[in-house]
Amino acid sequence: MNAPPHTREAQREIRTGAEKLVAYVRGNLDIPAPRSEMRQALGMAPSDPRCWHAYRHTEPFLPGRRDDTVEWAFLAVAAMMASQPPTARSQDRGRGPGTDDSDTAQVPGEPASPFTGNLGVAVAHAVDYRAIADATAQGRLHQLCRQNASGLHRQLPRMIVQLRNHLIRVDWVQLACDLADWEYDHDRVVKNWLQGYHRTRARLIAKRKADRMTSTPTDTDEDA
Repeated sequence: MNAPPHTREAQREIRTGAEKLVAYVRGNLDIPAPRSEMRQALGMAPSDPRCWHAYRHTEPFLPGRRDDTVEWAFLAVAAMMASQPPTARSQDRGRGPGTDDSDTAQVPGEPASPFTGNLGVAVAHAVDYRAIADATAQGRLHQLCRQNASGLHRQLPRMIVQLRNHLIRVDWVQLACDLADWEYDHDRVVKNWLQGYHRTRARLIAKRKADRMTSTPTDTDEDA
């Protein structure tokens, strides 16, 4: 993880490509053939023959200047999106249960938060929804953060499946950008994931306490 970080221009190109990829995959989630082809790349390195069919779905959106890390990020996000259960796929396309739920990619009360969209924020919402215990969530996040690219891509799909099984939204574009930066700016990505988790947890706990205070009848209400 000693390679220099991507330049700002390279990061912009990666984000633009990721946005187009995510839009493309969402448009194909209801079509069995492309969904199956993308799903085959789940957890696989770009050189694995099981990715061959997925290339045609990711290659049009990859920036001209890229390497295996960027290719792997795009393949992984396409595969994880295609591997979602049916209800989660419907939510991703703006249909069905959970469509109108709060955005679990957001830090509560901070629409301009620098952590918006990162994995730590989504995991914090999962804890708030009781989809995963706090201690377990922190342990899993720390484990992911210690991985090299190969270990991360091997372990991340399980975390994503757990989030999407509970309809916790994932910012696929931000995830693709973070995975693309894993070898180049690892410490920044890890810092953002962990800070995003703890900040969101604190905000959600404070919000729950405030909601309880608001819903608790006052002495005046009871007398009335």
